[in-house]
Amino acid sequence: MVSRDISANSRGLNSPDHGLTAHDHDFAVFVSLAIDRDEVARIFDLPPTPQAVLKLTDRGGFLEPRERGSLEHVFAASRLVIVVVLAQLLVPEMCGIAFADAERRTFETLGTMLETSDALRKRMRGRELRAVAAVFDPTSGRVTWLGEHPEQARFLNRD
Repeated sequence: MVSRDISANSRGLNSPDHGLTAHDHDFAVFVSLAIDRDEVARIFDLPPTPQAVLKLTDRGGFLEPRERGSLEHVFAASRLVIVVVLAQLLVPEMCGIAFADAERRTFETLGTMLETSDALRKRMRGRELRAVAAVFDPTSGRVTWLGEHPEQARFLNRD
C-alpha cells in the first residue's frame, strides 16, 4: 500500500518520510512540461530510465495516442505504486500567477489520464496505486505536492 504521508515541500519520494524506496517499489513520474528525464531523476533520486520517468507533451491536458498507449502499459505494471504528474514553475519571480498555471496544467493532465485510462482507474479503485500532482520550482529546487485530483472520486466512479 502506498504511504498516505506525501507531504508538501518534500524533496524525494525515496525519503524515509514516505516509506518508499527504489529498492522496494517501482513508481513512475510523468512530466507534464519542460523537465527532462535526467532532471526529474535527480529531483526524486531515481534512475533516469524510461520506466521511472515518462515525458508527456503539455497541451491543456491533451495526450497524444502514442502517450496514451505508453501510459496504459505503465499503469498495468504490477509493481507501480505511485504516479506523479509534475509541472515546472516557469516564471519563479511571478510566483502566484506561475504557480496557479503550473497547478492547472498538472490537474488537467492528471484529469485526462484518469478519464482515458481504464488501467489507472482500475488499479486506483483497488487501492493498488495512487496518482498525485506536484509542481517543481527550479530556482529553489522545491517540489510542492498538490495531492490527488479534486474530482478523482467522480473519475473513479464512472465505469
